[in-house]
Amino acid sequence: MTRMSRQKFSRVACVVALVLLLVGCGQKKTYQVEVRNDTRRPFTLWLTKDGPPTEEGWLAPEDLAASRAERELQYDFQVVEPTRTGYTGKLAGEFPKGTNAVLRVYDGTPNYLDMAKAGAAGRADHVLKPGNNRLRVSEQSGQLVIRPAK
Repeated sequence: MTRMSRQKFSRVACVVALVLLLVGCGQKKTYQVEVRNDTRRPFTLWLTKDGPPTEEGWLAPEDLAASRAERELQYDFQVVEPTRTGYTGKLAGEFPKGTNAVLRVYDGTPNYLDMAKAGAAGRADHVLKPGNNRLRVSEQSGQLVIRPAK
């Protein structure tokens, strides 16, 4: 190999390594959530992500509504009645730097189309940590508030 072709090879190798580093930085992480309902009304739990990559099982209601296909959509969510505790199963996904798992708590028992229309109104969000998350939802001035359980 000539000196010039070695330099070109080195540059190409560096660019490829950088691209692989940026694209492949996602870490597989698993989340599980336990949420106690300390309000006087039911609410609905939904897990999503606040960044890429898009993955089945982590889509937000608005993403599901936008991508409705001919097939019937199956998606897990949990309705938690007052004084009860709701649980999610373990859910794994790819989480590159800057992307978090997020628990959304929707007031009442809306379906995903209603959740998609509602936006953030009647909703509280909580960024999750990998592993088990024990939380409590209460009400403050008519708004849902999510806090770690003691």
